[in-house]
Amino acid sequence: MNVPQHEPAQREWVHRLLDWKLVEARRERFPAIRRTFPLTLLRKHEERAPYYSHYMSWRLSTWRDEALLERLEELLLCAEALPNWKQEKASLVGSRDYSEFWSLVWQLQMAEYLSSVGSEVAWGSQKAPSPDLSAVVDGQRCFVECYVPRKSFGLLNYIEDVVSRVDESICVSYDSCLPFRLAGSSNVTDFIDQVLKQCLDPNRLAEAKGEAEEQYPVVLFKDEHSSLYVYVEGETGNKYMPGIVPNRVGCPERYLEVVLREALEAKRHSNGLRDHRPNLLAVSFLLSKDFQLAEALRGLPAMAQVDPDIGATIDTLAVSTTGINERLSKGKLKIVLDSSAANVGLKRIATRAAETAA
Repeated sequence: MNVPQHEPAQREWVHRLLDWKLVEARRERFPAIRRTFPLTLLRKHEERAPYYSHYMSWRLSTWRDEALLERLEELLLCAEALPNWKQEKASLVGSRDYSEFWSLVWQLQMAEYLSSVGSEVAWGSQKAPSPDLSAVVDGQRCFVECYVPRKSFGLLNYIEDVVSRVDESICVSYDSCLPFRLAGSSNVTDFIDQVLKQCLDPNRLAEAKGEAEEQYPVVLFKDEHSSLYVYVEGETGNKYMPGIVPNRVGCPERYLEVVLREALEAKRHSNGLRDHRPNLLAVSFLLSKDFQLAEALRGLPAMAQVDPDIGATIDTLAVSTTGINERLSKGKLKIVLDSSAANVGLKRIATRAAETAA
C-alpha cells in the first residue's frame, strides 16, 4: 500500500482505530448487515478522503455496544422483507459519507413503524420519482418521504467520534441555536486534518491534560470561522474557569422556525411528492442537539403558514429525534404542519406536537 508522504491526520487515526478483524467478525454474526454491506464495498473506501472508511466499517469497528448492531440487524431484516428494497438499498449504502448512516437508519425506522400501523408497506418505485415509502393505512395508501438535515452536524459528529475514541477527556462545544457552519474557509478534508492534528498530537494532548489539573478547560482547537471549540476537561470541579469556552444560546423559537422551514424547502421538489397524495414529510433531527435543546426549552411550534407552493406539495410535516436504540411510535413522531384536514390515515401515523406536549 502506498502511503502519502504527508499523511493526513484523519487517515492515520482512522487506520489506527479500524479493526478489520472485528469488522469481519461482526459481519459474520449479523447476516442482514453482511448482505447489505459487502466487504468489497467497505474496503474500497480505505484510501478515499475525507473519512478513509465507509460509514459502516467505522461503526462495525468502533461501536462498543453490540446491542446497537443487534438493533440495526433487526431493522434491516424488516427492510429486506418489503418490496423494492434492493433498489432502495443501492441509494443508501453506496456513499462513504459518515453522516449518511443516519439517513439509512431513519428510513429503516420508518419502514418498521409503518409495518406496525399499516399494511402493504413498500419502498418507493425506481421506475418513476416517488417518495421513500408508502403504506395502506385505514384503507388509504399514504406516502412518506424521509429526511435527515445534516448540515455541519454530521461533520461535527464525526470529529467528536474520532477524538473521543482517542481520549474521552476531549470535549467539543459550539454556540447552540445559532448559525453554525464548519469548513467554511477550506474543504472538508483540510478542515478535519487541521482539527485532528491540533487535538490529537500526543505531545500537545499530554501537555493540555497536565494543564487541566491546575485549570480547565484547556483549548486544543478554536475555529476562527465558527464558534467551534475543542478542549480538554479536568476532573476537579473547583479548577473549572468560566469564560474560557463561551456558552452562548440563541433564540430557541427562532431556531425551530428556521430549521423547520428549511426542511420543507429542501424537500419541496423531491421524489414526486406533489403527485403522491396524501403524503408525509418525516424529518429526523437526531443529529441536531440544537433542535433537541430548543424543543426542550420551548416545545414544538405549530406551523400555521407556509409558502403556498410548499403547501400544495407537502400535506404533513412531522419530526422526531428517535435514536437507533429506540422504536418509533406515534408519540415520537410529532406533527408540526398539517395542510390536509381530511387526512385520517396520516393522523394515525403521527400525533400533533401540541397534543404530545399536553
